Amino acid sequence: MRTNPSLASVRTYGMLTRPLAALLLLSILPLLALAGNGDVRLEAYPAMTVADGRSTVTISATVRTLGGSLVQDGTQVVFTTELGTFRESVVPTVNGVARAVFVAGSIPGTAKITASAFALNASATFDLELVGDKALLSSAREYIEVTAPRHLMYSLELKTIVASGPNKSIVVKYRDVTVEADDIQLTVPTYELRARKARYRSNAFDAEFDELYIQLNTRKGYGVTLFPDHELTIAGLGRGIAFVPGRQVERYGLASISSGGVKKLAPGESAPAEAFTFVELIDDPSLVAAKKAVAYPRREVQFHRAEIYVGGTRVMRMPLFQVNIHGTTPLLTDSIINVNDNQLAVNYPYYLDLRPGQTSLLRFRSGERYGRSGAGTRGAFLDYELSWNRGDDMDGGLTISSIGRRDWGIGLRQHLRFNERTSAFAYFDVASLKSVYGSGSLSHQLDGYQLSLSGYSNRTLKGPRYENQNAALVVEREPIKIEGLPVKLHYGLTATHQATKYQTGERSQTAVGLRARANMLPQTLDRDTVLNASFNVGRLMGHNVNRGLTLGASASLNRRVGRYANLFLTYDYADDGFNSSFLGRQNVSARAYVGAGNASLEAAMSKSLEIERSNLSLDASYKLGRDWKLYASYLDDHYIGYRYLEYNFTLGYTIGFREFGLTWSSRTKRFGIQVLGASFN
Repeated sequence: MRTNPSLASVRTYGMLTRPLAALLLLSILPLLALAGNGDVRLEAYPAMTVADGRSTVTISATVRTLGGSLVQDGTQVVFTTELGTFRESVVPTVNGVARAVFVAGSIPGTAKITASAFALNASATFDLELVGDKALLSSAREYIEVTAPRHLMYSLELKTIVASGPNKSIVVKYRDVTVEADDIQLTVPTYELRARKARYRSNAFDAEFDELYIQLNTRKGYGVTLFPDHELTIAGLGRGIAFVPGRQVERYGLASISSGGVKKLAPGESAPAEAFTFVELIDDPSLVAAKKAVAYPRREVQFHRAEIYVGGTRVMRMPLFQVNIHGTTPLLTDSIINVNDNQLAVNYPYYLDLRPGQTSLLRFRSGERYGRSGAGTRGAFLDYELSWNRGDDMDGGLTISSIGRRDWGIGLRQHLRFNERTSAFAYFDVASLKSVYGSGSLSHQLDGYQLSLSGYSNRTLKGPRYENQNAALVVEREPIKIEGLPVKLHYGLTATHQATKYQTGERSQTAVGLRARANMLPQTLDRDTVLNASFNVGRLMGHNVNRGLTLGASASLNRRVGRYANLFLTYDYADDGFNSSFLGRQNVSARAYVGAGNASLEAAMSKSLEIERSNLSLDASYKLGRDWKLYASYLDDHYIGYRYLEYNFTLGYTIGFREFGLTWSSRTKRFGIQVLGASFN
């Protein structure tokens, strides 16, 4: 059995010999030179949504030249995706920002969103999570609080918090649950808590455990403790005898835990073999030590009085610090300072306040990499970020970006849950006092029906005229299960209005009518293949509307191919008489991953079957030896006469935990130095 690292083993890290000075020196030695055209940075609000066929997310693409300046107004940005659609796929920039509204599909999963600015030969991708259950959106705002008298440790690789202290001095809190223990291990994304010599308290019961395993969000688990049982006594039964429960007693041993309390294991029930197994962090390349951690299992972990360890050496102390659960690098310092194609990149957050309910910070950014290549912008930026939340009922934030620059901006976002049936969110943004953007939605649960109202507006305050508006009202019946078929049916009323006004013209559509959609429950075709599908039909009346039916359909096939490959195929059809005329009605996409031995390949493709619109991306790697690795990436994006093509080759070499690379980029047409981060073989 692997054991939990004691405080003595934690102190061992400080004696290991991998000095920070060498790491930083190797990171900043290259000359700061760069060539190219521009970069795209993508952001989304809200950060995830429900795969219900109607929920919307605002996608913002900030486009800059490599010198750090915002591009000129009117620079076209093309948005593409699968598992959903865009209200407008081709959007011009206003004060350097193009905003598109993504409409979720009906199939849960991860939608890969690509934004391309062909005029600057720049592109970026972003993954947006679509969840199948609205309850999962609330879990994104839940948090678990861990405090320790001396310190706790967090592993970026394992996403796990461990802590030890005498006399039950480690305290874990989640909603109404409090656990006090000598040793704990919390696996953050899965809510799994392991503890020794622990006291568990909730609104339902209070109990002591020598060993404890529980999944906090379900309140289910196992423990070694005293639990109630009954003595068996012999009683007469007709002409025979039987064992019947007698007086209640307490027994010591393995018991099951639920939201109702502790009880004897059911016949045939047993705890998983790894239920009480603690892991070791001694080999992890990056660790955070802190007095207190607040973990949001779907988002981030916040630390108070943090100390950052890399390769066993303490490299940084910060009074407040935060890491993303889904971070891309296991070496924590790489998220703060790095080198991208000879360009020094810095993203340094200085936290002013960090506690459940409120976070504020100043963020310094320079030389950031926005797109797929190693290139980054030369500009320097200072942002102020403030966020707040009150559990499931409210969360929001304020961002003032590029403070002190002429292209500064301000953004405000807010989510509110008024009661169990009603919730709303709003987003407001002003860029350089030259344009204003706002979006919002209201959702209300009626008896047997769901009402949703959403809309957005984008317009210039100065410069060339541009205005874009959209509003939609949907009243939809709660899903009906069709007898004998693996299908749920939704139907209801819809009303929409959308309009776009340019300097040289305008177009609009106003429609009201009926809408129905059918979602197939995921079907397992065999042990390796899952099929999903949805279909919607509508009959609309109004201005600039198809005289016939509006149709939409989507189908996806997820198949595991052998032991080392996975394939995801999607087909989408949409004919609404407004956007489909210039976006095309039919689109196919595919995503594949292959990993075997020394090689790995990830590929994504999407293509319209009616117009010139396609996207192909490839990322591959091959291990040449113990310390050498070859990487390649390729992106080819087309849209009606425009093309963006980019490819890169990198030869990587690992020194200790860190990997360095020699990169050739099609954008810069020369070789450059890249600090690739941590490498795990």
